[in-house]
Amino acid sequence: MLEVEVVAPIDDRLAREAAALAAASPRAGEHAGIDAGRAALARRHDPQVAGAVVSHSPSGQLRGFLQVTRQGRAWALDLVVDPALDPVAAERLALDLMARARPVVAARGGGEVSLWIRDPGPADDARARHLGLTPGRQLLELRRPVTDGPPPAVRGSVPDATTRPFVAGLDEASLLEVNNRAFVRHPEQGGWTPETLAERMAEPWFDPAGLLLIEDGAGHLLGFCWTKVDPGAGEPDVGELYVVAVDPDVQGRGLGTELVAAGLQRLASAGMRTAALYVGSEEPALRLYRRSGFVDHAVEQAYTTVVESAALTGAQVIEVPAPTSEPTP
Repeated sequence: MLEVEVVAPIDDRLAREAAALAAASPRAGEHAGIDAGRAALARRHDPQVAGAVVSHSPSGQLRGFLQVTRQGRAWALDLVVDPALDPVAAERLALDLMARARPVVAARGGGEVSLWIRDPGPADDARARHLGLTPGRQLLELRRPVTDGPPPAVRGSVPDATTRPFVAGLDEASLLEVNNRAFVRHPEQGGWTPETLAERMAEPWFDPAGLLLIEDGAGHLLGFCWTKVDPGAGEPDVGELYVVAVDPDVQGRGLGTELVAAGLQRLASAGMRTAALYVGSEEPALRLYRRSGFVDHAVEQAYTTVVESAALTGAQVIEVPAPTSEPTP
């Protein structure tokens, strides 16, 4: 019998154990935009990470790990189960982990919860049904070489628009305004607050020179391209177009193409050979990226449900603290 407990916060030892468990999975060779093991290791101190639901064997070996992370107005669940478990035991453990994750989300206000699976197959669909989840959004990972030349020019761009890097202490308010207008209905990217922006900019990979702003002649922000170069991500020559946003008032005038071109140039100057980005399969921006030379690389499928707030249901929430252990050298 495998015991299941809630651990918050995620300490360094558990993060390393989760990363090792993820590396042992059959999909370990894939680059994952959402990967529980890497996420735990990279984001264990992120205040958006509510904690993890974990299971250890009687000998202390990690058998299952489910990270619970707030993403804007929604929640993401990242699951890793020991591939050495037989299918029946793995299914039972996944059910147990999910059952304990629900009150964690409920205690923090509830909301839409998505379990993300990379390149899912029939077995993943069946597991989702057993967990009471239904297929939701698809997130596509697109890639292209940064050296294939810039995207094709588009007529009608704002003639006096200029691009410059982000300046801390000067550009935060206007960047938030454009971001929230551009992603007003987006469950993760929309509704950002100054605290959200500060958390993203506190990430070790953040470089203000990689956050490119495009302005009109009067200095009004029209859009931005936020690039990400993370040496610890596992693919040192792959950079990311992390966010591309254009103010809705000036969409359709070629600014998105200009921003993608600027982002590719920035990644090339940073020594990247490949550019990656993530976009919803039904988002209008997908057409821009395909025109810009990006092609499909992988699919992340969300399986979703809605968890009500514990304050609304009156549910009693009990969280089990992490076990005390000696420091790991």
